[in-house]
Amino acid sequence: MATKSKLGEMLVKEKLLTEAQLNTAMDFCKSTGGTLSVILVKLGMIADDRLTNFIAKKVGMSVADLDNMFLAENLIKKVPRKLLEDEQVVPIAFRDGVLVVATSDPTDLSAGEKIAFATGHKVEMQLASRAAITRALSNAFQVEEPSKPSGPKSKEQLLKDLSASLGVGKPAPKVEDLSQTDLRRALIPLLIEKGIITEADLRRKAEELAAKGVEV
Repeated sequence: MATKSKLGEMLVKEKLLTEAQLNTAMDFCKSTGGTLSVILVKLGMIADDRLTNFIAKKVGMSVADLDNMFLAENLIKKVPRKLLEDEQVVPIAFRDGVLVVATSDPTDLSAGEKIAFATGHKVEMQLASRAAITRALSNAFQVEEPSKPSGPKSKEQLLKDLSASLGVGKPAPKVEDLSQTDLRRALIPLLIEKGIITEADLRRKAEELAAKGVEV
């Protein structure tokens, strides 16, 4: 935990944190496994923006603008999701075999070591606010639910589809007002469109009925 306390020591030295607060935060780190920067902000011991600006000034790093970055899916997938969420980091670039990762605590060397071990790549840390990292991870893993295949349609829904196919852009006439000829003319292309029958099936059936002398 020594590497994780480096940030805390700097904050105490600058009187932005008390020893008691640091000890409390470190206890939370041990019990929850979170990073110190995340715990400090969650406990309300220091504001996210203030912490980010303090770190940037101390370590001479610029702050990555994650909200305006495009994070490719294949880039995010280079690191196991659980590791990204546990360490609260997000990959932002990959160049010359080096994986660039945004973190809210660049003094947390263990996070970089874990990512390097998991990916087999060298890791370079860049600074970003905890809130921006949280948003980036949320967006990265925001997966749309796969659309469920629709089951058999009800009679009412089929009639609505049938009516709609008879007059695009116009009020659909009531089914009971349609002639049998209109219904049959609309039904065939609708069944083909829905994949219920094929044109080949239709022709074969028509030939069968014709052979039996049934009027189609």
